[in-house]
Amino acid sequence: MSKPIVNVFVVGAEKAGTTWLHKYFESLEAIYVSPTKEIGYFCSHDSNMVGVHEYERLGVEYYHRFYRAYGQEPLVAEIMPMYLCDPKAPARIHQYNPKAKIIILLRDPISRAYSHYWMARWKKNVRCEFEDLTLENDPCFLGRGLYAGQVEQYYNLFGRENVQVFFYEETFRDKDIFTSELAAFLGISAKSKGSFDKDTKVYAASEVRSAGIYNGVVRLNRFLHRSKLGSTLNAFAKSLGAGNAFRKFIFREAKYPAISPDRRKALLSQYEPDRIKLEQLLGRSVPAKWLEY
Repeated sequence: MSKPIVNVFVVGAEKAGTTWLHKYFESLEAIYVSPTKEIGYFCSHDSNMVGVHEYERLGVEYYHRFYRAYGQEPLVAEIMPMYLCDPKAPARIHQYNPKAKIIILLRDPISRAYSHYWMARWKKNVRCEFEDLTLENDPCFLGRGLYAGQVEQYYNLFGRENVQVFFYEETFRDKDIFTSELAAFLGISAKSKGSFDKDTKVYAASEVRSAGIYNGVVRLNRFLHRSKLGSTLNAFAKSLGAGNAFRKFIFREAKYPAISPDRRKALLSQYEPDRIKLEQLLGRSVPAKWLEY
């Protein structure tokens, strides 16, 4: 296998601030992050629970295409929130680079699931009602909030000293503290190579104008990445701002209805055993917001 290039992995969770962190990493001199967020090379399935096979079929040379522009930065990062909940990703990442640093952002599992549900619903990837989902029958939204086992797997593989867990609610309450702790964990200076407003809300909750167009472009993008020519064309288009232009065209800011207090209270009870285990694993309490209803 080729020598590993990537030595920092932000592995999740989904809907927990990883897009903001990708933009922040892009502004730092000490980190090179792939312009393509969510490469997902180490995944066994995508966010919609559909199996993916880049890892088995395309090999690490495919993965390293996303880092062709890497220079002399001491750290090279991938941000892929599916790596936290994917059952095969942790071991695959460890096999690729057992000395990698792992960053995990955790969000109140109920708010995370509800936000994720509405994103999927706006993309026409789900048709059921949120109230019909349970921890037992829903690995996609609610099941991904069972964090204890997911975090423990990374601790066991990489060692606690190489895994840093942050809470979304604390991170975005004081970004200066978060970025200082992040730099200390990674052993780098937080010196910026450009302007980045930490208070910028990268992407607000957004409804898809056309799910057909959006899902078609996603499939085309994945297809292009499978060949050298396609990935080159894709990178060139992104360098011209095509990705941002597409986002502005396809998304419009929207608000989803609030979750009912009764529904939230019921889910709090279901998540309680895992929350207690997570607190014991981390050695600290979750934010108080996780317990509100």
